[in-house]
Order: sequence, then structure tokens, then C-alpha cells
Amino acid sequence: IMETQSLVAQYQTSFAASPYNAANRVFNIKKAARAINGLVLEAGEEFDCNAVLGDRNAENGWKEAAGIRNGRYETEYGGGVCQVSSTLFNAVMMADLTITERHPHSWPMGYVEIGRDATISTGGKNFKFINSSGSRIYLFAHVDEENKVLTVTIYGKPLPDGMYIEIESEHTGSIESAGEILMLDESLPFQTRVVEREARDGKTAVTYKVYRAKDGSLLRREVAYEDTYRAIDGLVYVSTDLYYP
Repeated sequence: IMETQSLVAQYQTSFAASPYNAANRVFNIKKAARAINGLVLEAGEEFDCNAVLGDRNAENGWKEAAGIRNGRYETEYGGGVCQVSSTLFNAVMMADLTITERHPHSWPMGYVEIGRDATISTGGKNFKFINSSGSRIYLFAHVDEENKVLTVTIYGKPLPDGMYIEIESEHTGSIESAGEILMLDESLPFQTRVVEREARDGKTAVTYKVYRAKDGSLLRREVAYEDTYRAIDGLVYVSTDLYYP
């Protein structure tokens, strides 16, 4: 492969920090990386992340780990696979391939900069791209467990004239949440609050593809994505005395 193909793009993310280093989550990252590692895409072929990984469930050998559902972290099969799809997303942008489906999370993730994540869910949101390079590409995904780093690499036809792409993103604004919504739970003892979901302010972000010549000089800077991470209202169950003060 190496004789005929060039390194087109490479991107790394870390899972060293808590909660990203939970054992089941790392298991799922490794399983997803294995599914992608060594894939060959012919010119014009589309990559479909949910199809490649298969349904995340117990039958398919996925483990339960934290994932985002209904505006909060919940334990689900395949929790952590979005770090793999997000790492791949960055490499695909750097390889200048045509992305056909990509969605941001409910809120920014700690393992990539804001605007640079790509969430997926079984039977739901997906990450897809077309090999628009004009020639065959090879995808590699490697997990370094010692250094807790995931690396996605794309080999194929290099970008013209030694050109390369950098990805930049910035937080552009905030959206205030409405705060906490109180729900009555008459079964709770007095003076009790049960937080079902934390309130989160929303954020807006813009992500750029920065095209550079071989010598590093700027060729052009394009807006790739403008994302909105919605505000999430808190949901708190309270006892009767707190609901009717």
C-alpha cells in the first residue's frame, strides 16, 4: 500500500481523561476502530458509519457505557463510538472528501474542539462521506492503549501541488437555558430534590477548512459548518413542600 499510496490526512484524539477512559467505553472505541481499520473505498464509494459498525447492542458484542440521550448522559450499548466517528470526521475534512451526513452532539465534547464532533446513533443519526478523491482510499484506525490515543489515518491520492488542509473552529455565541423545570413527585420525602437532567446553556460555533500551499501560505479559508448546540432545560423532581412553597 505504502508504495503506491500517500498519507493524505491523519487526526488523533485522546481518551486519557475521565470519563472518557472508562473501561467499557475504551472497549467500544477499540471495537469501532477495528471495524474501520483497513477499509478500502473505491472512487465514488460512500462510507456509512452505522452500516460499518452495525447496531450497537448486546447481541453484537458492544458494552454499556455513557452516551448522550434525552439531553443527559445515560448508559447505553456502544457508548464512546462517537469519539471514533468524530476522529474520522476530522481526518475526512482534512482529506477534502465530500461529507454527506454529519451531526453535532447535544453539547460540545471534551475530546475535540467545539464544532469538530460527529455523533452517531443506532437507527438514527449517522456519519457518511463519499470518496470524492478520484482514486481508491484506505482507512486506518489505531488505538494506543498505553498513551490513550485514537488515530485515524487516510491514505490515497495526495491533494494537488502539495496542498494541505487545517481545521479551525471557534465558539461564536451562547444560548441561555430556561433554567430548571420543577416536577412534582408526591412520593418524595419533604425537602427532597432529584435532578433528572442538568440545565445547560447552548453554544454556537463555526468550523473552517483552511487550505494551505506546500510552503504553508494561505490559499483560502472556507466555512465548513455552523453548528448550534441547543440550550437544555434542567428537569428536577421535588417533594410537595418544595413544589408548593
